[in-house]
Amino acid sequence: MNEGVYAVAALLSLTNGLAFLLVNPHRPINRVYFAGTVLTALWFFALIMAINIGEATPPHAVNARLLFWLRSSAAISAFLVWHIAVMRATLLDHSATLWPPLKKTWPWLAVSISLAILASSDAFIPSYSTPAIEVRGSGYLAFSLVVVICGLWMMIDSARRTRGLTGVMRLELQFFVFLSVLAGLLMVFTNTITYTVPGFAWMRRLSPIWILLWQAFIVLAVCYHRVFDAKEVMLRVGQRLLYLCMLAGGALAAAKHFSPVLGEGPAIFVASIAACTLAIVCEPPLRRRLGLDSQSALAGQRKQIISWTREGLNEDELRNRMEELLRAWCRTEQVTLITPHEVARIGTLPLPENLTGLDAITKSGWITPETLQRQRRSNDTQACHRFLTDNNLGALLSVPRGSSNPSLIVALGRKQSQRPYTYPDVQLLLELAELMDNILTHSRSASRMAQIERMESAAMISRGLAHDLNNLATPVSAFLLHIESRITPRTVEADVLADAKHSIKVMQDYIRESLFFARRLVPEFRLISSAELLSSTAKVSQSRAQDRGVTIAIEPGPDIPFTADRILMQRLMQNLVFNGIDATPKGGRVALSVRRHEEDRVSLSVADQGPGVPEAIRNRIFEPYFTTKDTGHAIRGMGLGLAICLKIGDLHGGVFSVDQTSSGGAVFTISLPLTPTPPTLPSHEFPDLGNDHPRHPDR
Repeated sequence: MNEGVYAVAALLSLTNGLAFLLVNPHRPINRVYFAGTVLTALWFFALIMAINIGEATPPHAVNARLLFWLRSSAAISAFLVWHIAVMRATLLDHSATLWPPLKKTWPWLAVSISLAILASSDAFIPSYSTPAIEVRGSGYLAFSLVVVICGLWMMIDSARRTRGLTGVMRLELQFFVFLSVLAGLLMVFTNTITYTVPGFAWMRRLSPIWILLWQAFIVLAVCYHRVFDAKEVMLRVGQRLLYLCMLAGGALAAAKHFSPVLGEGPAIFVASIAACTLAIVCEPPLRRRLGLDSQSALAGQRKQIISWTREGLNEDELRNRMEELLRAWCRTEQVTLITPHEVARIGTLPLPENLTGLDAITKSGWITPETLQRQRRSNDTQACHRFLTDNNLGALLSVPRGSSNPSLIVALGRKQSQRPYTYPDVQLLLELAELMDNILTHSRSASRMAQIERMESAAMISRGLAHDLNNLATPVSAFLLHIESRITPRTVEADVLADAKHSIKVMQDYIRESLFFARRLVPEFRLISSAELLSSTAKVSQSRAQDRGVTIAIEPGPDIPFTADRILMQRLMQNLVFNGIDATPKGGRVALSVRRHEEDRVSLSVADQGPGVPEAIRNRIFEPYFTTKDTGHAIRGMGLGLAICLKIGDLHGGVFSVDQTSSGGAVFTISLPLTPTPPTLPSHEFPDLGNDHPRHPDR
């Protein structure tokens, strides 16, 4: 029976070590941990052999084989001192190979060899020791004393070193040292009691339990991909123990109180009910007292975020306040909330398109540098770790959890204390991120509906004004055409006529733009070439670019076929290019580019070298009749160009974003689905007046 306990412990030890070696065989600490589990299994094997031989040996007979295996088990356990020292050095060095920790721990190897030699001598177990009379020599006491001294010294020295450490190294060392030394001291205490106090031989069976508990906690502290704080774990374990003590103590006290009245059986039943009730009532306040209640920890932040929604803030204002709240709560200088489709937000953080190469975050919903270091090495984990390191991030969260297409990414910089984001931290942050995502989505939907209503209202007004202006401008235009032949060139009358003709042309352009904006467009979706679209847009815009002294360039890129209305898409791109030409100074360039955005989307971009779009007006530039252009002969603006672009983009399921180039210019990008869903026209769409309803507007 005794050897069965050790056999199971040896098998569990080997399985445990092998599992975590396979998780990340390149990580030195995983290899050191595996070597320790092999050493532990050998120790248990020697004990199994000693138990088997001891059971077959007469009680008062001396058996040399029994003494050999007893001494061998002690000699093998002596090398656990060196193993603990190597693990400690590996955690402190964080080196890529095992050689530096091994060089630093040669004194501990010497101590282990000395203890092994001592354990193999008669001074440890005299040759006359028998199963009935187990004798331990002075070497046994010396062996135990040296192990205790080594453990205490290692604990004190590690505690001193811990003060100068930060981040995960501090957490791992706290866990490792405390647990390793505690397990060693428990082993020494158990064996000492076993051989010095009569009647306590049963305590030998506790040895494999201490070792397995030690290995389990080491896995949790050093190898498991979720990072925990030593203080948090001890608090949680302590809370569970206190909870158990309350349950057992309450049951015993109630049973003793009710036994004289109810009898032993009913008293135990009543006591159990009373103890369970007491535990249920006391657990919530106890968890709050120890700071283990997530709802209490998030109550203040939840209340603050919900209060902002009542202030009528727009999405960007909400986002900025949420980022500021997370910066203060996490004690970090960098927090960015990213909506993956909004390239404008990605401009400050180079997030790969659709999280390409960051599949780990879509699987678990969160990643940190420490968790990636503990996972199996792959292209995915390396890409994630490189991204976090390059951007000095301490965590990256995505909601909804496990979604391959998250609606919100939370990028958190490293904490000022350099303490890593532990698993409990991440769980709290994910709950908060889900609340933020819901509120931002609601704000985005409300803003979108308000924008649609404004667009429809503006379109109605535009159509009425355009028809009225067209009726008023027609006789004026006819009169100018009639009188042109009667005006002498290069006279004052000729100059007035030229100004009048220019004004009429501007008015006609305004009427044409307004009528287009007011129309109910019905796109004809066909497969078009992105390269052909950019080429034709550049050709149509070339005359205006030459007048302004601006160069139009098409950046090298793939030719991505996608489904769209070619004429409407060319109008959209032409408007963006015209804006870029007007904003770019003479001698500058406007660049057109295309790229794959996600697996099922394409992005078209127009970048200029102008002054850029100020953050303060970035949310208004797509509003009808909002313009920043000066009016005049060279540059004039009616504020409908980008509104028309937005309308065309909506018909194609596109998403617009605005960013800045490295030189400060503006980049307008539209992300389009490769195969858009035909739009469903609302029943309240404004009607067409008259007979001027072609499928496409005049360009």
